Amino acid sequence: MRLFLTLIAALTFTATTMAQTNEYGTSQSYNKFGFNLFAHMPASGNQVISSFSVYSALAMTYAGASTVTAAEMGIMLDADTITEVFFENNKSLIDRILQKKEVEINIANATWLNKDFNLEKDFKKVSEEYFQAKSQQLSFETPESMLESQNIINNWVSKKTKTKIPNLIKDGMLSKDTRLVLTNAIYFKGDWEMPFAEDQTMVDTFFTGPEVMKQTKMMHSGGQFYYYSNDKFSAVSLPYQLGECMMHIVLPNEAMYDSLNSFFTYKDYKEMIDSLQKSNVKMTLPKFSFESENEMSEYLKIMGMPSAFDNAADFSKLTGTKDTRIDKVFHKTIIEVNEKGTEASAATAVVVVRKTTIRMENKEFKANRPFLFFITEAATGTILFMGNVLNP
Repeated sequence: MRLFLTLIAALTFTATTMAQTNEYGTSQSYNKFGFNLFAHMPASGNQVISSFSVYSALAMTYAGASTVTAAEMGIMLDADTITEVFFENNKSLIDRILQKKEVEINIANATWLNKDFNLEKDFKKVSEEYFQAKSQQLSFETPESMLESQNIINNWVSKKTKTKIPNLIKDGMLSKDTRLVLTNAIYFKGDWEMPFAEDQTMVDTFFTGPEVMKQTKMMHSGGQFYYYSNDKFSAVSLPYQLGECMMHIVLPNEAMYDSLNSFFTYKDYKEMIDSLQKSNVKMTLPKFSFESENEMSEYLKIMGMPSAFDNAADFSKLTGTKDTRIDKVFHKTIIEVNEKGTEASAATAVVVVRKTTIRMENKEFKANRPFLFFITEAATGTILFMGNVLNP
């Protein structure tokens, strides 16, 4: 059997005055990874993820990878090699994302070590310097100590996500073989630049399937929004306070009740971003609130990093030996969208085990059938959260 190394992640980076081209390139790496991951996920039911959180968790793990494992992870993360430039660019991007006045974005990392376990010096430097991950020693030796360690880690995640994710580490995730838990959490809260009037919210029909409908609370607004449409989809962008972040909502022209996650591609997304124009839009959007919990190991294997999960794994730069591999990648996200704005939180856990403009036009955007959404940081274009709503 192999050592358990649990990694729970979200994000924590800090920005300097790195060139905007580096920030932009790093942002695109995050976004491409997000679309690739989302396309491999279940096609039914409401879904929300912070691919930003998952990427960040894997980026920190990448610092401990070597040989074939590092090569596979590097390709998937769109990183040429494990160099300080890669981690500096990530740090610069996150710092820029955190520079907000009206939108609240909190990002935090930590490493939780078995009392007899030591990190490799270079990995420890990367986790502390570029991910600002504080370290704390715990015990995973007995059922009692595992439960205590589980509670300590969950309390940390809960605090960093404003109590939205209180129980990321479930019973059975830790064992006597656990040597390390890396945690990373993100919290987002933003008020709309133009809030929806609560007295305009009315119960209306939302189509959840062919000739299947439900009554739900629909918000209404009108004004100038950025809008784009083509023969495949229409999209509208709702700004948060000061335009620091945006929510892009994408509605297929023909109703779709599954496969939304693969319907809208990264190419489509870039076309939308490049083509948005200010228009007079009559807006209808349902209130929605839900959570998603996923184990992502199988998706990541298919995406191109299979060796990290088998006995060929090489994380010797993390542990000093080749006796560890990733076992599971857990991810949980919660989102709430209402008349005032949006609140969202995410955390990711990677478990590693020992081997065994223009003229204004009047538009109507009525999201009364399944749609996609993307919450982005405006300055860099980084996607923080993405998901689909099939049943609000």
